Amino acid sequence: IHNRAPECLTEIQIMLEKLIKIESNNLKKLKKLWFVHGDFHPDNIIIDTKNNNQLGMIDLSDIADSDFCKDLGNFLQQLSYMARSYLYKKDINNLQKEFLQEYFKIRKIKFTKNIKQRIRLYETWTGLRSVIYFLTLDKNKINKPKAKKLLSEIKNNYFCNL
Repeated sequence: IHNRAPECLTEIQIMLEKLIKIESNNLKKLKKLWFVHGDFHPDNIIIDTKNNNQLGMIDLSDIADSDFCKDLGNFLQQLSYMARSYLYKKDINNLQKEFLQEYFKIRKIKFTKNIKQRIRLYETWTGLRSVIYFLTLDKNKINKPKAKKLLSEIKNNYFCNL
């Protein structure tokens, strides 16, 4: 990033430092940690149509003991990003809302302000991770405009609410 997008470096560093601090404080307050995928999003879910449509997960390189909100935030941010070419923002928001309602109903967990903030944290993490990915690809594939647009979205839609 230092060589390829120096104009983004300071902003990314500031965000990373804040995210690390918030996550560290949140993890200290949790009573327990959960086994999480760490890169949970629609592309990492597979459906075995030959075996009763069973669901499976791929890309298990980020598995960890962490906050269950990590997978939720990751999924919601990636769903929003991946679906924007196919759906209106209102429809994406409705899908996200339905997903969370069903998740918390099935898991019998009360959806609190604290949980909402933790999900927001991981939505921000995931978006920033994508920005870094876009800026560190092979020189011929680097996508600065895409990275800068997403960085701006993160700053305005997620980061300001942490």
